[in-house]
Amino acid sequence: LAACWRNTLAGAIAADLIAPSFRQDPGVAYTAGLLRDIGRLALLVKYPEAYANAIDIAREGADLRETERSLFDLDHCQAGQWIVSRMFLPEQIALCVVHHHDSRLPGEWELVHLVRTADRLADALGFSILPASSLPPAAEILAEIPGASRRATLDPDALAAEIERRIAALN
Repeated sequence: LAACWRNTLAGAIAADLIAPSFRQDPGVAYTAGLLRDIGRLALLVKYPEAYANAIDIAREGADLRETERSLFDLDHCQAGQWIVSRMFLPEQIALCVVHHHDSRLPGEWELVHLVRTADRLADALGFSILPASSLPPAAEILAEIPGASRRATLDPDALAAEIERRIAALN
């Protein structure tokens, strides 16, 4: 649970930090980043032993979402969709929960693009619940942010340090 919560916080903080580069509101980005894995936390709370098993299986190389579907008949994005559909959240945030792992997104889904980038960035910066060996380096993920001048100030080491500082301040 601690590793999942740390990853959730890291993704939310990363979303907040990169929001200006996407010309998005940092508060909305933080909220969307915080809620992106609400389905994972729900599965972990409801089925702690089974979800710990899913993470162990994924650590051995299996795809986590496929493992979730195998064990629970749904993945954490689908579980999150069920939860957020009952929360009366703005559609933009609900889309982030459902689609933050999708590699092909409509261009107008800028907040989803931001949260997907923040999710991958948090993992690449060392906040992943799984080994990050299959992830591109953080600098490569940052290069996907639109506008060279907007991303020029984003340094992976500085982002990792700020994320770590803000997580520590919450503990």
